[in-house]
Amino acid sequence: MRRKGLSELIAVVILIAIVIISSSIYISQFTTLYKSEVKTFLDVSKEVKRRQMEMLSLLFYQVETRQDNTTAINLYVYNYGFKEISIINIYIDTEQVNFNIFNLDGKLCTSMEVGDIYRIEIVINKVIKDDLKVIIITKSNRVISYTIGL
Repeated sequence: MRRKGLSELIAVVILIAIVIISSSIYISQFTTLYKSEVKTFLDVSKEVKRRQMEMLSLLFYQVETRQDNTTAINLYVYNYGFKEISIINIYIDTEQVNFNIFNLDGKLCTSMEVGDIYRIEIVINKVIKDDLKVIIITKSNRVISYTIGL
């Protein structure tokens, strides 16, 4: 009888050890996953906050069809955000286009300071007759889009 009671005690100790080990593995995996989820959420939150600092308002635009069958588009924009904006790409509909940025004094600029108005000049090699979708991509990968009606 003593022997039978001893083996039951050993079985209970082994079961408790298995439960403790499997619980610690589960908790370890859960906390690792939770930490990565929190980190990802914080990264996304910081990215959203950083992008909200770049705010560009389209004040008005001019579209001019030239005699050489090109179209000049001038976008007058105001940087009302909290940081300087640098543009890396502009697309008209789905076509990447060349552009220049000028301040109101006509000086060529590489970025747009907060609180100032700028003219973005785009020349494309075709005559435009329909509405345009202008997509601006900033250095911090913010996408700003406008629809220009003709």
